[in-house]
Amino acid sequence: FAGNADPEAYLDWEIVVDQKFKSHLVPEEHRIRLATIEFTGFVLFWWSDLCDNNNATALPQTWTALKQCMKSCFVPPYYKLDLRLKLQHLNQGSKSVEKYYQELLVGLARCDIH
Repeated sequence: FAGNADPEAYLDWEIVVDQKFKSHLVPEEHRIRLATIEFTGFVLFWWSDLCDNNNATALPQTWTALKQCMKSCFVPPYYKLDLRLKLQHLNQGSKSVEKYYQELLVGLARCDIH
């Protein structure tokens, strides 16, 4: 993840990393280290600054805490509201059933609706 201004890029990255952790049975104590070594671009500087300016106890201690911290930084508060509104108004129109279903599933996943 590069930390660009696209909230969907972050949410997609989070889903991919969650899937990798589950499929490789990565223990919780290794998840933050493994996720952060993949940082590039702005998020690498953001993480370095966070590590340099906080004592070790102020840093996220779990993968869940890191995801919450990153969401607060890389996903604007209005994003979920906008996405929920988009989901409420989603219609098939001229799309195939498969394309409509894919948009629905992606939207639900990004809104964290199960």
